[in-house]
Amino acid sequence: MTIPYNDAKGKGGMLHQRGSIWLLLIALLGVSIILTCGRAQNHVDPTTATHRVPNVSDEASTIIQSILQKSLWDKAHFYEPVIPKVILRTFWTNNRDEIRRAADNGTDKYRERYAWFETWDKLNPTHTQLIFTDFDSDRFVMGHFSKWVVDAYFRLPRVVLRADMARYFMLYIFGGLYTDMDTECLVPIREWTTDYHRIGIITGSENLIESGDDVLQYTIGAAQFHPFIGQVIYRIVEKITQATNEDLLDRNKILDITGPGIYKQIARDYLQQKGFNLRDMGNLEVGYQVFGEVFC
Repeated sequence: MTIPYNDAKGKGGMLHQRGSIWLLLIALLGVSIILTCGRAQNHVDPTTATHRVPNVSDEASTIIQSILQKSLWDKAHFYEPVIPKVILRTFWTNNRDEIRRAADNGTDKYRERYAWFETWDKLNPTHTQLIFTDFDSDRFVMGHFSKWVVDAYFRLPRVVLRADMARYFMLYIFGGLYTDMDTECLVPIREWTTDYHRIGIITGSENLIESGDDVLQYTIGAAQFHPFIGQVIYRIVEKITQATNEDLLDRNKILDITGPGIYKQIARDYLQQKGFNLRDMGNLEVGYQVFGEVFC
């Protein structure tokens, strides 16, 4: 199954960031295999504890939750491999009229942006689109995440870097489908995984033969509190904490700290822990491939 969206950068499939894209579906059937969320116990302070987290265990997931979140509800955060019907976005405004006017009058460099935006509504009428501005993201992070996470987030010197992180925060707390604002939906989301009903993660990959690990993060679907997204946040925060100010200002290095570089590394590690290799998809042109409970 090709991933059903389109984007202005020239990568495409059923979604569209126009080019050659495959759908990678990580389906956790029945119970979670990796880092299944159990009941949260004592809150861990990462500033005073050694917090290198093991990769595969219920305890690891509990530790990650207590490190990342500002507070833990009495109710356990059990992970369910179901992606909520929410489409998550980040943009400079969350006012639809402003998005439309900017596209109409040319102040937005993409004149088609509002038309792309509407495709997500029209093809997915049972979904709700939620747009966070930079201010919304800042308040959201401060309200939901621990001081360790908040401090790392505000260490980032540019707003665009914090927006990169915001997608993971939204996916972790809300669950749903995040997609960049320059993507166009070509096929209803409900049809992306028609034959599979307990999907925990949807992400895309491309150019696997050439690069071996090009996993895409401009569109990601995730169940609420999914342990993969928890790992992404944890490892990004850890990298920011360890980085020098010079590293955070270096446009080349920062891609491996908050952007696609770190994301695809974590995705590859996640699959390798389960005994799979993304390069096994290298000869797949269109469609999907199954690796155990992982659907690609």
